[in-house]
Amino acid sequence: MLHALEQILLPPRCLVCGSIGQEEICNDCMESIVPVPEGTCPKCGIGDIRSCTECDWMGSLDWLRVAARYEGAAGRAVRNLKFQRHLELASPIGKMMKPLLADVPEFDAVIPVPIHWARLSVRGFNQAALLARAMGLAPLPLLVRVKPTRPQTQISGRERLVNLEQAFRSRSEARGFRVLVVDDVVTSGSTMEACASALKSAGASWIGGVAFAKTQFHT
Repeated sequence: MLHALEQILLPPRCLVCGSIGQEEICNDCMESIVPVPEGTCPKCGIGDIRSCTECDWMGSLDWLRVAARYEGAAGRAVRNLKFQRHLELASPIGKMMKPLLADVPEFDAVIPVPIHWARLSVRGFNQAALLARAMGLAPLPLLVRVKPTRPQTQISGRERLVNLEQAFRSRSEARGFRVLVVDDVVTSGSTMEACASALKSAGASWIGGVAFAKTQFHT
């Protein structure tokens, strides 16, 4: 009876568009999520193997796969998870990311992009860690965010690189490891690249990345 009453007073709703009586992400929102272009580039999986411009920014990062374009329902899902605290969205987002693992080369450790302890104390969770667990992965604390930074969405261009200088420190246990980094969104790629650079500096041998959404495409 209590469950029935709860369903009447607090019916399930889509946490992206608000439709009543739906799952965390309703069918309409799910169908509107646009997958990334499928290319032949072995590094980013988006561009053409002969003339890819999608992964020009990837220096320390060796491999990357992304599930969706950061637009429409996909963008709202990420923002509602992160800023509206709809943590239930981590499960369906993680399920959409899980097929990316079918292409990933062998790896030894999974690291969600860490957030600074000050931001974690306010937000209460790390969305990248939630997504990693929703994908069935067990994160290891091999990377620490030692510098509080401005949100990357609030700045652009060269500022993003400067913002992340010396922001991450890798533990020595990462030496020789092949590491998979998990995040929610790739914009300029500077966050993933900064993580990969810190891990490579500590001796990691290979760094791959997976993310739910990407904001910019050149193909």
